[in-house]
Amino acid sequence: MILTKDNILVIIPVFNEATHIEELIRLIKGRGFHNICIVNDGSTDNIEQLNIDESVTILHHIINRGVGAATDTGFRYALLQKFGGVITIDADMQHDVKDLDVLFDSYQENEADIIIGSRFLKADNQIPKIRILYNRIANILVFIFSNTWITDTQSGYKLITKKVLEKVHLRTDGYEFCSEFIIKVLAQNFKIKEVPIHVYYTDYSMNKGQGIVNGYKTMISLFSNIFFKD
Repeated sequence: MILTKDNILVIIPVFNEATHIEELIRLIKGRGFHNICIVNDGSTDNIEQLNIDESVTILHHIINRGVGAATDTGFRYALLQKFGGVITIDADMQHDVKDLDVLFDSYQENEADIIIGSRFLKADNQIPKIRILYNRIANILVFIFSNTWITDTQSGYKLITKKVLEKVHLRTDGYEFCSEFIIKVLAQNFKIKEVPIHVYYTDYSMNKGQGIVNGYKTMISLFSNIFFKD
């Protein structure tokens, strides 16, 4: 299937992002991506009361399961609806929607199976040191399992083709799903391309991401190898 903007589903995992989601949807549509799926991961901030365009699909988890589980729900929906691929983007406005075109154009040029938006290929990004540390540790763990170096294994900004979604099945629910996903992708010899993206950190977005406890959980989950048992 030829991948076009018309058959890409933009997936937004959401947990208590009511203050940003309407603006994010408007910006995404402004880039020409009109198929959008919000996966509400047990939010408690009344997201149901927002004035969201009826063309946007909203899927709900009754409880908060984690960003990995929410992303996987979006993947399964994309397959059921026969989309040619997906783009995942964070809900906290950390990502620049202009880079949707960077991911899409890179796919058009390279026809890789996955395009990863890397924060670390853009020299002028101001990335907090703690995030650099978390990502470097995760990169090393992925390298140990796959013998492949990826500069931003924890990026939430990716374009993924349908054939990858059909073959790669996630078992982890939290932030560790990023590492699980890439390890499984590499194990099946899918082609990965990284491209530079802009990223914007605020006090708000810093409070939404990985913390020390989640970092430890990620490492333990990876070393347990549970996600290799499909």
